Amino acid sequence: MFSDNYQDVLNECREALKTNRNDFSAWLNLADVLLKKKSPILYPICLTCCEKSLQLLPDNPDAYIKKGIVLAKLGRKEETISALQRAQQLDPGSVYARFLHLVNLCPIVYKKEEEISSARTAYVKLLTELSDSIDLHDSESILRAIKAVGEYPFYLCYQGFNDKELQKKYGKLICKIQAARYPQWSLPIPSQHISGEPIRVGIVSGFFRYHSVWKVIIRGWLGALDKKRFALYGYSTGYSSDAYTSVARNSFIRFVENDFSIESLCRNILEDRIDVLIYPEIGMNRMTIRLSALRLASVQCCSHGHPTTSGLPTIDYFLSSDLMEPEEGAEHYTETLIRLPNLGFHYLPSDMDLLLSGHDIPGIKKDVILYICAQSLFKYLPQYDEVFPRIAQKTGNCQFVFMAN
Repeated sequence: MFSDNYQDVLNECREALKTNRNDFSAWLNLADVLLKKKSPILYPICLTCCEKSLQLLPDNPDAYIKKGIVLAKLGRKEETISALQRAQQLDPGSVYARFLHLVNLCPIVYKKEEEISSARTAYVKLLTELSDSIDLHDSESILRAIKAVGEYPFYLCYQGFNDKELQKKYGKLICKIQAARYPQWSLPIPSQHISGEPIRVGIVSGFFRYHSVWKVIIRGWLGALDKKRFALYGYSTGYSSDAYTSVARNSFIRFVENDFSIESLCRNILEDRIDVLIYPEIGMNRMTIRLSALRLASVQCCSHGHPTTSGLPTIDYFLSSDLMEPEEGAEHYTETLIRLPNLGFHYLPSDMDLLLSGHDIPGIKKDVILYICAQSLFKYLPQYDEVFPRIAQKTGNCQFVFMAN
């Protein structure tokens, strides 16, 4: 039995493999703990660990599931789906394998526009099958299904469509599973606000650190909200921390961190009698998804740390920006859309000095006009690829730099 602490698990895996190189569980747990580091450099090592475990137990569905997860991180979609289909063949009742199959149907990057349509069609088909066939009739089936909650179709919203109905179906399914497992935390909560007291605002996030969600959303809110009117409580669901975590820690009346038990987190939030619970992002952190599919405050909100509707019936409001929402913007959300004034956020410029020279980037020629394309690759769609050669034709001597991660 391995402990829950990251470093402890890593040490235990190493010790187990020193003793016995044929320890199936140690190889699989090593893959899992290295995955939690979320470092692309480690993904090939994770894959090797999965292959080692499959050499020992060739028909183990858990090993195929883990292999599928690693292959997805490496962007090898066809192999990912193949591994997850094999897991389902070996264990037809694995809801987890089916969910992983679902959320990995949308690739990270599309080569042709037609691929978007085919990925979306496959997604709709599998989501419908899952929604129609989910089995929650006894405790064992509920426990099998609950393992899948937290798997999220992250890349769906980057296809350029209105995902409201698909997210609504996904959200209803997730909440159904959570309600079966945690009925005590799935009912509406009446307001507990005491007149004359500050409004208790809880913020749940996996990114109380140097990250876009922190930089754009959380940091400014913490600094600008009137502490006489609002009492702030923070709940971290992330594994990583840095100097900005300390800033966050000192900004809240109470800051809960390093607690990765959903039951414990739920009890902490409920004990704090939160009036308004805000999830700056839903879809980028497994625990955040699991919590947001429950009822832990009378008013629950999300924002566009992940830029799409949550689809969850447990989320009441979507906090967006008046300048960023089109006139028909509300039609894209299952939540009530709140158009906060202007950009909707109190953005603070980074206090980090960033000095970038073309000479610092391998492959950049001298004396060229350098275009930095400062977005993740999954945000570029093939139907707009022609923009770059058009710019190059008009500019002449230039190069484009894209961000790999």
